[in-house]
Amino acid sequence: MSDFNSEFPPLEDFSTPNKNASLESDPTADFLAREQAILGADADLFANSNHTITSTTSNELEGFPDITSITSPSANNVLSPPVSNISNNSVSDYSAFHSEFPSVEIENTQASYNIEEEEPEVIRQWRERQREIIAQRDETSEAKKRETLSIARDAIDKFYEEYNEKKARTQKQNKQDEETFLRERDDLTSGTSWERICKQVDLSTAQSKTTNKHVKDVSRFKEMLLSLKKDEKAPGAGGY
Repeated sequence: MSDFNSEFPPLEDFSTPNKNASLESDPTADFLAREQAILGADADLFANSNHTITSTTSNELEGFPDITSITSPSANNVLSPPVSNISNNSVSDYSAFHSEFPSVEIENTQASYNIEEEEPEVIRQWRERQREIIAQRDETSEAKKRETLSIARDAIDKFYEEYNEKKARTQKQNKQDEETFLRERDDLTSGTSWERICKQVDLSTAQSKTTNKHVKDVSRFKEMLLSLKKDEKAPGAGGY
């Protein structure tokens, strides 16, 4: 406690300002004096009001007590709160709360909650059957998918194989027809010229049902070629 007194001296050690000095250096009185000097002869109009303000200020200052008459509180009272009252009240409040709200058994409640949430055996078996059925269905679907892809791949390969074979046969046949046509066209030893001409022209007399009626009729021209073919003495029959 001596350390506290040395660091914080009592209020009595401080010098108390002089009451009369504060009144003599009153800023209100100085202000009124300056105003009176500025107003000059008109200052008498405000004399009553200035007097009232001055008296009021003096009365208000006299209402405050002297600082030296106020006793400073003891350091022991400031630093030492009433601990005994607070501790007694806290203990009584805790006892009342404990008696009104007893402790709750959390562990037992958690155990009973877990027992209630356990899945029944019937539902567990149903879920296992569902998983087996879904797995079997997925396996069957995957096998069917592989089979379909294999069939489609084989069909595509077979289509291209047949297409290539047919294309090769067609090309071979066209080549043979081309060679036969050129050989018959250039053969000048067999028959007359009209016979070779008639071989290159379609002389069938049958009328097709699908023949367009707008096509020009060439039946008379065909009859003339046939008559020239039969006549060995026809003009140009002997060749060139």
